[in-house]
Amino acid sequence: SSTTNHKTQAHCCFCCCLWCCSWRPGDASLLWAAAALQSLSSDLKSRYGAGAAIVCKRGPYAAALQEVAAAVGASVVFCNRRYEPAMTAADAAVAESLAAAGLQLQSYNGLLLQEPWEVQLDLSKWYGHFGTLMPFYRAWSTAKPPPSPLPEPRSVPVLPKDPTQIAGGIPLQELGLYSPPRRRTAANGQQQQQQQQQSGLRIVISKPSSKSTT
Repeated sequence: SSTTNHKTQAHCCFCCCLWCCSWRPGDASLLWAAAALQSLSSDLKSRYGAGAAIVCKRGPYAAALQEVAAAVGASVVFCNRRYEPAMTAADAAVAESLAAAGLQLQSYNGLLLQEPWEVQLDLSKWYGHFGTLMPFYRAWSTAKPPPSPLPEPRSVPVLPKDPTQIAGGIPLQELGLYSPPRRRTAANGQQQQQQQQQSGLRIVISKPSSKSTT
């Protein structure tokens, strides 16, 4: 997610969640993400007003961010860092694209107690089994303690109304993070069977017999 800094409207903030299908987490992670986004957006709106609603958008990160930035007149983009190799490469490309468009990107640690490069492992000594777990734990325990969480801001400069339409966003449900399972009815099952037969695919689901054989 990112917060953009507006140029013309008293430096208003916009919260944005971009979803790109470059990789797909498991269903449990998607369910959690959908529920977390809904809860966070509701909490932000209840605390700071309708303008604090999270703007949801799909598409490649760089293009989607530039569209939102252009729509709201943003000058700065703030985001949490990601640490997977593919994600760091993607974020570096986004930062380069935003810089070319005249936008500043500032990233922060929003997930880890310590940055990976701040923990220096000493593998010259044997600390027991478990691979690099114990050396990492010893190095982490001797590093500087993580900072205390900041208190929630009393106020946030936001628009008086939901910015989704202004920023070209879509409803959270249209992100396609998670679709709850639906009960299969007889009519629905027959329609699915016809579609499968037409496509050359046949799936047979048989009900277990209550009689046992010996």
